[in-house]
Amino acid sequence: RKDTQLISKSKPPVIDLGGVQAAKAAGCALTVRFSSIGTGTDPAAQQSIGRILEEDAAVLEVETFIVGREGETVLCIRLSRDGEADRLFDELQAAAADGYLVTIRSNSGREFFSPRKQL
Repeated sequence: RKDTQLISKSKPPVIDLGGVQAAKAAGCALTVRFSSIGTGTDPAAQQSIGRILEEDAAVLEVETFIVGREGETVLCIRLSRDGEADRLFDELQAAAADGYLVTIRSNSGREFFSPRKQL
């Protein structure tokens, strides 16, 4: 999917079916996973989250791990300032609240799982 490629602070995507483990090992302050169960990922949620990450001054870098065949990706978000992860987590959670199969995790242990509604 190209939706996450709109993030100007992104590296080229890494194709890695073990992307969750790779993202954890990459020192991500936050990870966002777009999952799918036979219907593809949620493009509206990807665009909303992409817009937030593009515009947020605390976002240093976003690395994309492609983890599936239906657009499933994990975004590894690195921040330029300590203490910004909770604020950004809250913003991303609000953007994904109505999303389809979006998971947000912080390295401090916070987790959000969007509802499994149909697209």
